[in-house]
Amino acid sequence: MALSSNLFNDVDHKKTMQLLTSYAEKVYKNKRIGACEHEYEELIRSMITREDQSSEATKKMLDQLIANQTNRSNLALQMANKVFSNEWWIILVLFSISISFVLLLEIGSSPFLNIVRALLCTGLSMLLLILIKLTTLTHKKAKLMWQPLGKLIDSKFYRID
Repeated sequence: MALSSNLFNDVDHKKTMQLLTSYAEKVYKNKRIGACEHEYEELIRSMITREDQSSEATKKMLDQLIANQTNRSNLALQMANKVFSNEWWIILVLFSISISFVLLLEIGSSPFLNIVRALLCTGLSMLLLILIKLTTLTHKKAKLMWQPLGKLIDSKFYRID
C-alpha cells in the first residue's frame, strides 16, 4: 500500500503515508491483530472521499485495502483458534483406543509384524506429540510475527524484511 501511494500527487501521498504510519504504529503498540479499527477505517475513508475516484491509483489502493482487510479478518480468526479441554480429552481417548488396538493385536512371533507394531505405536505417539506442539507453536509464531512490522516502522517504510 505504501508503494501504491507513490502514484498519488505529493499532498495525497504524504497524507496517505501519515495514515499508514499511524495505523502501523498503533497496531505495533497494541500487538493485537484486530486492533486499531478506527485508524484502518480512516484510511479507507480517505480513499473513498478522494476527488479522483476514477483514477487507477485510487482503485488500486482500494483493492489493496480490501484485500488487506480480508487478510486481517482471516488472521484474527486463526489467532483466536484454540484447542479446548474437551477436544484434548477426545484426542486422548482416540489415541488410547488406537494404541490399544495395535498393542492387543495378536501377531505371533513374526519379527516383521513386531516391527510394524512398533512403527504404528511410534507413529501414533508422534502424532499426539505433534498435536501438542502445534498449540504452543502458534503462540511462538504470534510473538515473532510482529518483528517485521517493527522493522518496517523503524525504517519509515523503506525496508521490508
